[in-house]
Amino acid sequence: MPGGLAFAISFALHTSSYHHLTDATGAFRSAAACPRIRRALNTGIWHNDITDHLADFDNGDYLNGVIQALRRGGGHVLTGFGDACGRIADDVLTCDCGSPGHEEAAEFAMGGYLWFFTCARYTVRRQISQFAAHHQTHSACALKPPGTRLQAVATIQLPPGPLLFSPAWEPLWTRTRRQTGSPSDWAGQLADRTLARCKVHTAPAKMADLLACRDTARELLSEYDLRKTSNELRALAPPRWGELFLALLRTVTGDTATLQLATEQLEPLVHRIWQDLIVGYPEDPTHYSQDADEILFIELDRALRNSYTLPPGDGKAIRRAFLGITTSAAELSGLNPFARLADGTAQVMCDGVKTNPVFDLGR
Repeated sequence: MPGGLAFAISFALHTSSYHHLTDATGAFRSAAACPRIRRALNTGIWHNDITDHLADFDNGDYLNGVIQALRRGGGHVLTGFGDACGRIADDVLTCDCGSPGHEEAAEFAMGGYLWFFTCARYTVRRQISQFAAHHQTHSACALKPPGTRLQAVATIQLPPGPLLFSPAWEPLWTRTRRQTGSPSDWAGQLADRTLARCKVHTAPAKMADLLACRDTARELLSEYDLRKTSNELRALAPPRWGELFLALLRTVTGDTATLQLATEQLEPLVHRIWQDLIVGYPEDPTHYSQDADEILFIELDRALRNSYTLPPGDGKAIRRAFLGITTSAAELSGLNPFARLADGTAQVMCDGVKTNPVFDLGR
C-alpha cells in the first residue's frame, strides 16, 4: 500500500471509533481473515493508479498497477476495471464470513473513492475532458450507449480472493451469465446496493419511507441510463440525488441539528458533485470557474468536519448516508469517471494510437 494511504488508514484506525478493530501493531485484524475486507482497504491503491497512470508513465513511475497491466496484457485487460473497482464496497457489505469490520472496510473504500474523486490534485474529470479535446481520442472516454450503462455495472462479478488481476496480469473479474434484462431490472439491483451503501437500518414505522427511497433510486438510475449525452443529463434540473440523500437520512434520524447541517451544507454538495464531476462540465464552460474543483473540495472538507460537532450516532449516520449517496451516484449510475478513464485508455491501446508517446508503452 502506498505510504500516504497506509498512513491515512492507520491514523483513522487509532481513533476510538475504530481502535477495537486493530491488533497490537495497529493493523486491521480482520484483513488477514477476510479477503473482501483486505480488498476494500486496498481500493484506494487502484483509484490512485487509475487517476495517475498517464502522469506516472510520463514521469517514469512504472510501478503503477494500471501501467503494469497494460504492459503485460495490453488494452483489453483494462476494459471494465473501473466498474470492477466500483463493486468492491458492495461485495464487502454482502460478505457473511463473520469477521468484524465489514461495514468499516466499506466506509474506507467509499471514503477513499470520494477523496480521490474530489481532490483537485487528481482531476479525473479534467483528464476525461483532455481525451475528448483530442481528435484521435475524443470518443475514448465517451458515455456508453443509452440503455447499456446499468447492465455494464450490474453484471460485474469479483473473484473470492483479494486481488483483481492474476499474477500474469489477466483480469479476474467476470460478467454474470444473465446478460438480458431491462434498465429497470438492473436499476432495481443497483438501488438495493445504494441503500446498503447508505446503511439505512430504519425503524418499522419508517419502512414505507425507506421503500419509497428505494423506488426513487431505481427511477433515478433508470432515467439517467436512457439519456444520450452529458448535456441531456445536465438538463435534468431537479437535484434529485440530494433529495434522496435527505429522504434517506430522515428515515434514521429526526435530530434537528443533523438535518439542518445536511440540508444547508451537504445536500448542495451532492448536487454539485453530480453535475460537475460525474455528469461533467458543460460543452460551453465559459461560466465555469477555473478553481471550481478546488472550492468544491474545500467546502466538502469543511462540511464533513462540521458533522463531527453532532452527537456521535447522528454524525456517523450523516457521513455514511453522504458517502453512500455520492459514491452510488458515481459508481452505480453507469457514468463512473474512473471507469470511463480506465476504459478510455484501454480503447486507445486497443486501437493502436501512437501519436502521443504516453500511449506507447513499449510492449
